[in-house]
Amino acid sequence: MKIATEDLKKILDDHANWRICKEGGIRANLTGAYLTGAKLIRADLDRADLTGTCLDPKNKPSGPQGDWTRDREFLIAYRTRKSMFICKTTQYLDGQEYVAPYFSTAATECHPGLYISRTLADLQRLVAKNDWENYGGFIRVRVLPEDIHHAGDKIRCRKFTVIGGVK
Repeated sequence: MKIATEDLKKILDDHANWRICKEGGIRANLTGAYLTGAKLIRADLDRADLTGTCLDPKNKPSGPQGDWTRDREFLIAYRTRKSMFICKTTQYLDGQEYVAPYFSTAATECHPGLYISRTLADLQRLVAKNDWENYGGFIRVRVLPEDIHHAGDKIRCRKFTVIGGVK
């Protein structure tokens, strides 16, 4: 089922009100909704029914494409030390595991997940192309292949563990 942009905004606003017990709030039921291409930045989907959507936790990601550096069962990827989008105060710390609160298997490039790059060179090009500043340097992360999803030129994952900084 395709949801119009205005209707999706109302559903998400009503859901946000439901989450804080505000009168008139309604829990979002997005079962089967076609969310590919939907702008979900800052959407609070906590406890929303996402069954059958591109955000359904049961969905299988596309998996890795191309050549990746391996470390036993893990793939090595790269990203910025600081988050560049949703929560710009997030700083990824060595040795810590991070899990995306929501993870999209849609083909849409800008959808929920933790973004990574296959190589350091790919990440450096992305930073230069977008003129990112204050990104906190680069880090290496470990990712399971089954947690990786490709969407256009972007790669996101469900979770990763920070190995450490890159000089």
